[in-house]
Amino acid sequence: MPVNSREIEHSEPARLPLPVTPITPTNPKVESMVGSSDVVMQLQPEDKSIRLLLLYDDIMNSTDEENRRRAASLRLDTSETSSEELRSVLFAQYGIDFDTGAVEDRIETSQARFEIVEAHRMAIDSKDNNLVLLSGDVTVRLFGSEKEQVIEVSASSLVVDMDAKLVAALGSVRFSDVQDETIEQIDARIISYRWESGHLIVRDGTTSIERTNSEGDTVELFTSGQQISYSGDRSVITFDKGVVATASKDPYASISADKLMIIEGGDMFVQNAWISIGRVPLVWLPFVFYPGQTFIFNPAIGFDTDRGLFFSTTTELYGTYPGIEKSDTSSFSTLLETDQNEEKIQDGWVYRSRPDEDQMSSAQRWARSSKSYMVLLFDTYSDRGTFVGLDSVNNFLSNTHKLGLYGGIALPGRIPVISSVYDIPDVRYAIEASYKIDTKFLDLDMQLPVYSDPRVKKDFGNRLTSFSIGALRGTQAFPTSFNNDITSYSWTMKASATIPTEAINPYISRFSINQLGAKAVWKSNTKTDGPGYSLSSLVIPELNFGLSGTLLTLQKKGRASDGKETDDLQDDKSVESSEMTEELFEGLPIASLYEIPSSDVAKTASGSLDQSSLKVSYRLNNVLSYSMHEIASASADQQLYGKVSGAVTVEGYVAPSWFSFNTEMTPTITFSADDEDNKGRIILDTVAKSSIPLIGLSHQLSFRLYSLDWESPNPSNETWGTWTSTDVLRHTISLSRPLVLGEGTMTMSLSADLPPKNVSLTPKIAYVYQSLSTSISQRFNENESGYLVPGTMQWTFNYKEKDMFVVDATMLYSFKDLLDTPNAFFDPLTIKLSSSQFLFKSYLTLSQSFDFAAKDLLFNSMVAKISIPWLNIAFYSKGAATSLTPIALDVETRLEGFETYWWKKRIGLRLDLISSFRYGFSDMRETSWRFTLITGFSIAEFLELQLEVKSANRGFSRYGSILELGKDLLRSFDFFGDGRLSTQFNMESISFHLVHKMKDWDLHCKYEGSVVLSDLEWRWKPVFSIFLQWKAIPEIKVDRSF
Repeated sequence: MPVNSREIEHSEPARLPLPVTPITPTNPKVESMVGSSDVVMQLQPEDKSIRLLLLYDDIMNSTDEENRRRAASLRLDTSETSSEELRSVLFAQYGIDFDTGAVEDRIETSQARFEIVEAHRMAIDSKDNNLVLLSGDVTVRLFGSEKEQVIEVSASSLVVDMDAKLVAALGSVRFSDVQDETIEQIDARIISYRWESGHLIVRDGTTSIERTNSEGDTVELFTSGQQISYSGDRSVITFDKGVVATASKDPYASISADKLMIIEGGDMFVQNAWISIGRVPLVWLPFVFYPGQTFIFNPAIGFDTDRGLFFSTTTELYGTYPGIEKSDTSSFSTLLETDQNEEKIQDGWVYRSRPDEDQMSSAQRWARSSKSYMVLLFDTYSDRGTFVGLDSVNNFLSNTHKLGLYGGIALPGRIPVISSVYDIPDVRYAIEASYKIDTKFLDLDMQLPVYSDPRVKKDFGNRLTSFSIGALRGTQAFPTSFNNDITSYSWTMKASATIPTEAINPYISRFSINQLGAKAVWKSNTKTDGPGYSLSSLVIPELNFGLSGTLLTLQKKGRASDGKETDDLQDDKSVESSEMTEELFEGLPIASLYEIPSSDVAKTASGSLDQSSLKVSYRLNNVLSYSMHEIASASADQQLYGKVSGAVTVEGYVAPSWFSFNTEMTPTITFSADDEDNKGRIILDTVAKSSIPLIGLSHQLSFRLYSLDWESPNPSNETWGTWTSTDVLRHTISLSRPLVLGEGTMTMSLSADLPPKNVSLTPKIAYVYQSLSTSISQRFNENESGYLVPGTMQWTFNYKEKDMFVVDATMLYSFKDLLDTPNAFFDPLTIKLSSSQFLFKSYLTLSQSFDFAAKDLLFNSMVAKISIPWLNIAFYSKGAATSLTPIALDVETRLEGFETYWWKKRIGLRLDLISSFRYGFSDMRETSWRFTLITGFSIAEFLELQLEVKSANRGFSRYGSILELGKDLLRSFDFFGDGRLSTQFNMESISFHLVHKMKDWDLHCKYEGSVVLSDLEWRWKPVFSIFLQWKAIPEIKVDRSF
């Protein structure tokens, strides 16, 4: 029989869930917590929906005997009712009405926007019909604006409070938010969620997040807590007794903490945390903040064996600092961060996703568009000291001006910096300033560094800008950009400018400063000289400027092709004769000896006299430099150097192909002076060129008109030019005409050297046909009697068949030698030949070349080469044909990316080899070997080995056999004894890495060594480390380095 419903009293007893063991680091997800006496204590008693949910769950999960005792306490007669009827009586007693129609009417009339996906039973509180109870595999979806899904809740039972806009769920609760990428899914025993404010409380819940780490593996992270609280916008999530692991049950590794907070964007705050392997706590962290690059100061904390405990911040004052990078391996900040590919900008003290342009401030828009930034650097190391500085790049005026500044001051740490060579001050500094201008008319580059000592950048320049968990245990590798001492630095200025000359063109058509520079070199002091640097050399100025123009341009009045008259005075439209010559003889195999000298003629097809012209032009170039060297020493010296050169050119032509001339006068003045003497020279040369292109005739005369030389304290030497072979620098005439023969071209030419130079005459015939070219020439020289006698005959041959072979041959025959030894006809013959054959689609190349003199059958050189893409072998020899002497053997190997696998591709070998070897047969001191070897061996899911070696050897002369070489090579790998100190192999660096793969962890054994410059000595710096690495989050390492 139904009983009238009534309101539940707060003091009324109810059966409470049984207690359960609290969550532990090795079992972060707890299946049930029926009976926990803490549930009601943690919930607000006035929350009717929670009380109704607990009451319903209590009645449904109680035994028949427990429900009858409850009914008896309420003075209800239930002696003749079944178990189901008894539950109905109790539900009615507490006002739970399973009237489906009433429930649906309440849902439809409510302003809440949610959808009941599935529920076996529905009920409503008859006294407070704002409470809707759903039970039996319940799934509910709540929507935001425009029916966009916000959350989905599934549970055994669920209460919806319409007025309070609250959802309370109990029993196997699963909460997922499709809009929140930080917490993707929550499994819990009980939750309370207010969809209007977004506030969420989870009791004994587990969140799961799926991310991809830097190795490309999918990682599922589980974060559990006895109570999880979410802020209204869920930007902060708090876990009490929180645990982070990669397995929901019995994880191999985990992090547990009294309090764990996840901040939107990936930041994590941990208090009183333990990193455990299995059930064994390994590392205790009292207070840790894991930044996901959310805060603009980008903290990096940890421990380093050289620096001690450290804390570094990189605070962006404006712009985006390119030096901030995430760790190379996955960390919590990377795995938890959302929108990893979105551009971030600062918003107060945190970063946020880049907004629209109209939402950005003017400073942010300028910094973003110009790629400018300024950051504040703060690094403190317990052993090394504290560094405070700035790093800034600012681009102005459409990025044509760039101002850069890096600098800071370092204060000493707990352990003083000791150097056997340098005097290291207590307060150290480093400043690097730069200014660049890149415009159409001006280019400028200034670099002004200043350092307190040679080691300041090595100690404080290599800094961390991102966080990793490995840094807490000393496994974070610092950058190695500055490994060596700065023994010297330079202040430099380089500038060039082009002065606009449109207003005075053509009289000055070009006025440019090609180089305006200055340079000051500072060298480090030793301990005896005190701290810092001393000025070593100075160059100021280093100047090079020039100008050119046209003083006069005349062109005869005539008619153009359109019938219009041309002007008497026009802009310079002439071209240099070299262009005309190239046009006339393009493609002809004429050696430079027989080319028509350069002259200026018009580039036109017409031969009319109306196109005749005359032009007078000039050019001037100046070079000046003043330098001082060894300024700090007693033997300091200074030097002054200058050079002024120019030219005045008169050129003209009569029609484009009738006649052209070019006369150039070139004065040059050079001078230099130092502390001991000064010297200089003045010369005046003239070059006269003329040609008749129509018949291919050209003439050139180069003559030294005047020279003056002086060098103190000697008297000066002045000479005027005379018609002698000394002052006549060149006097030649040539005639050349091409003749087309079918598809080929034959060119006949005749050139001569004229008095007062030694007279000679050289006829030549050249022929070109597709890929074949050949020529033959004979030179005749004037003897003492004034007769022309044959000199050297030359024959050349070249043929190329694409992708097959190339042949290039030259034969020289000296008739002068034949006249000296008439009985030895072949002795004057010299043959030079080179050929290459390309086989197997150019995969294999065979090359040969030799220089052979018939006299004594002597090979001056012979080279044989064989090459494939990864191997080049060259053999050099020379000597008599019957007894060639080997000279050298070169073997170059470049094997990159070679991989091979066995046994179902589970065992692999990788090899990268870059080697250069030269063996000197006649002199072992020329033998050398330099190689870089990278080899790797792997067994899938078990083992990885990698060895990288860079070494060089120039001491082969000390070996007596190949066996001694092998022994010496093995000695170079003796890092635990003295063998490496007594080998000819100079190892530049070595890295050996062994990885033993396990299920959740990898065991790493690593040795690294390299040569660095320290205290003016090249020293070997080895580092050996052993560490365990968690696969899911590779930055979590348990290591030992020394």
